[in-house]
Amino acid sequence: MIHLDSPVIGPNIPFAFMKILLLLISLFFASCRSGSSAPVEIGTVKYRDSLKEALTESKTSGKPVFLLFQEVPG
Repeated sequence: MIHLDSPVIGPNIPFAFMKILLLLISLFFASCRSGSSAPVEIGTVKYRDSLKEALTESKTSGKPVFLLFQEVPG
């Protein structure tokens, strides 16, 4: 029978090591669950789906338009 206050659990594994290992595993899983699923956006870039709207906004603001052509496989 193994007691929680025994110095050794299992063959040659110190109890203090087991407590530290359990703590690290718990912290790992807690960090995986916390936080949102969406990545944090950096900056204030506003993406548009419509080229016509982007060109209109570009004319009024004086800022350039960046076009990104992305191929979706499938």
